[in-house]
Amino acid sequence: MTIGQSDVEALHVALKMEEDGRKLYQDAASRVSNPLAKRTLSWLADWELDHIRLITTFYTNLKNLGRWGEVKDALKGKPTPKEEFRTIFQEARERLDELMAVDSEALEAYKLARDFENQALAFYRQRLEGSVEYDARTFYQFMLEQEKEHYEILDRSYRYLENPALWHAEEESWMFDGG
Repeated sequence: MTIGQSDVEALHVALKMEEDGRKLYQDAASRVSNPLAKRTLSWLADWELDHIRLITTFYTNLKNLGRWGEVKDALKGKPTPKEEFRTIFQEARERLDELMAVDSEALEAYKLARDFENQALAFYRQRLEGSVEYDARTFYQFMLEQEKEHYEILDRSYRYLENPALWHAEEESWMFDGG
């Protein structure tokens, strides 16, 4: 099996994984009542759609043309999840009274979402470690970083919803210093 064929198969798996993630986030967002959880999960579903579009482009290129295409150019200028999430979180914090009503569905949805992101991390890490081609490594590294940020956002949001006072004491600086 050639490296290209291996990547075609990997992108097929990645596409299915991202589609499953989008559905997971959409379903979870429809079940929760907490505004921060609803907005975060909907936002993550939109990010998964961006990933689906990106993977589809590279999958089509590899399958039909036998090459990745311009990976570096396709990834250039894409905002990071953290950059976009800061806005969501700041807006939600302005309505603190709504955030205090945390339903168990929201916390359970976050747990499922973190598990999903851990699986995605493992998949992209394995692909990155097994790839030698520059474009493949560039793509898998990009996706790995995206999924790391998704996990971090989910984890921090979960901890915030679980105990806002403790979250403020431990991590408020993350929102301002990018740490």
